[in-house]
Amino acid sequence: MFPLPITAIFIICFTRLSLQFDPNSPAATYVHCYPAGFATDTGAGVPRGREGWWAIGYAADWYLAPATSGYDFSRSLYQLVGAPAVPPRYGMAFMATYWGYTTMQQVEGNMTAFRSGKYPIDSFIMDYDWFGPQPCGPPGAQGGLNCGDFGYEKTFFGNETFVHGDTSITTHGPAELLTYFHSKLNMRWAGIRKPRSYSNIQLSNASGWLLPDADSVHAGGNNWNYSIPEFRAWYTSNHLHFLRDGVDFWWNDEGETTYYTYYYWNTAQQQEWATVRPGQRMFTINRAFQPGMQRFPAVTWSGDGQDCSHTMAIRFIMNGQPYVACDMTSPDATVLVRQYQNAVFLPIMRAHQMHGVPRFPFLWCGPGAAGGGTAEHCTAFRKALNTRYAFLPYLYSLAHESNRLLRPMARPSTFEFPDYSPSNPAYMVGDSLLPADLCTSHTVDGTENRTTANLPPGLWYLFNTTQTLTGGRVYVQDNVPVTDFPVYVRPGAILTLQKAIVQYSDAIGGRLEVQVYAGRDGAFDMVEDDGTTTDYLSGGARTTHWKWDDAGKTLTWAVDQGSYPGGPNDYVSVQAVLFTPAGQPQLSDVVQISTGGSIKF
Repeated sequence: MFPLPITAIFIICFTRLSLQFDPNSPAATYVHCYPAGFATDTGAGVPRGREGWWAIGYAADWYLAPATSGYDFSRSLYQLVGAPAVPPRYGMAFMATYWGYTTMQQVEGNMTAFRSGKYPIDSFIMDYDWFGPQPCGPPGAQGGLNCGDFGYEKTFFGNETFVHGDTSITTHGPAELLTYFHSKLNMRWAGIRKPRSYSNIQLSNASGWLLPDADSVHAGGNNWNYSIPEFRAWYTSNHLHFLRDGVDFWWNDEGETTYYTYYYWNTAQQQEWATVRPGQRMFTINRAFQPGMQRFPAVTWSGDGQDCSHTMAIRFIMNGQPYVACDMTSPDATVLVRQYQNAVFLPIMRAHQMHGVPRFPFLWCGPGAAGGGTAEHCTAFRKALNTRYAFLPYLYSLAHESNRLLRPMARPSTFEFPDYSPSNPAYMVGDSLLPADLCTSHTVDGTENRTTANLPPGLWYLFNTTQTLTGGRVYVQDNVPVTDFPVYVRPGAILTLQKAIVQYSDAIGGRLEVQVYAGRDGAFDMVEDDGTTTDYLSGGARTTHWKWDDAGKTLTWAVDQGSYPGGPNDYVSVQAVLFTPAGQPQLSDVVQISTGGSIKF
């Protein structure tokens, strides 16, 4: 059986619809969820007399879904609240955020430093700087440059001049600026959004669109009530120009004003995409979540507590949010590297800093760097980001698996090893990868070069080597070089990796490296699509079914093209690498993928 702890947290949902529906259908949008729990006084620290069930809200319908495994649990949950949508491919790459710019030249300079330093990145996100939030015009006014709610800060979006290579380029207004970022720097751009009004307070109040100030999160009053359909329509209509200008996605912050704020907020933003970019996947990153938001998809970071641990990720995943990230903000260069390394295998990877030195790699390594960084730290940051981009084909395929099979792409090790149930299960990515726990504190830490891995029973490989360990115990390593971050792999694993080093996700494709770890049979479905549209929901994706026959030492594959027409990021050839215990890695010849094939070692 899949054991429940003495004190358990559940997701309790209600709907007027039958539960027998397609998790990808619009019907799933009518399911609402509250957190609920059960507590006893037996070893749980609950005062006697306070045992029993609790739920937030006035009433709830309860759905009992007995689960004999973790996968049964996740399938039942997503059947109820909806299948996780696949994020756009850039959303699973790396993004960087900062609050504290004074000019757009600083923003562009940091983008250029990422590119010139060979630190892969896909997206830049700006905080308060980009929209003010100064009020503008008479009461009730909307729009216009330097307008707090629905405009741009003129300091950043006027006539901006940059030097790109040997060429001076001047942009005129937001649309030209964002086109420059997209076309010259291959960089997507997003801005923060707050759930309150700065420049439409009187209109919002007169219309009954504001929540009581008591519902604030101590970040300001005048918070909008996103549950009102008329307000959402007005909010959406005032946001359309942003998407038309080229804003790629949104960062939603401080929406813990009601339990449903983020859900309805994303509902309004989803309508922006439906109006301006029909058929394109929306993407937002949010400070909190309600189960069901994964359908947009609306991803979540761990909040201002800045917890980057695997334990945090498991907690979010088990409560219904499969797409989780954290802020990487340590003021110590080595711990910051460890946060980057840890985030390589989180579903979403983002760095953020509020004022001070941005947590961008090139500022934390080399001579005179912040936080005691050295040249070795440059190598470590670059290796972490290169590893993330190498794993994009694998991670992106796991997101498709999540949508198709209703299982989170990352999960506690008890999903795969139900008979090995330590009090603190390990964090696994897919069914085969187990990254070691790293130091993710936010200060100088004496354990910054220590790694810990609770390996379930059986044989485990150290990633990209033939070195093996026997599981069923905790492995602790001290004095781990700053460039190293151990990842363990199960026998039978098939890892699909980007072969060439790339600087952004739109450059992947071409030659694929498939790593096979001998010791048992294995299988993996690699999924490719256009990376941006929702066509994958109607067959517009290519699935390559990889299989490993351990006895015959043969890797085979068959391609199901579906209705996907193909694209520039497709993989056309493959080189396989076989890892066996105590041997040397064996490289195959390069073979065309075509519609299928095999490689025998």
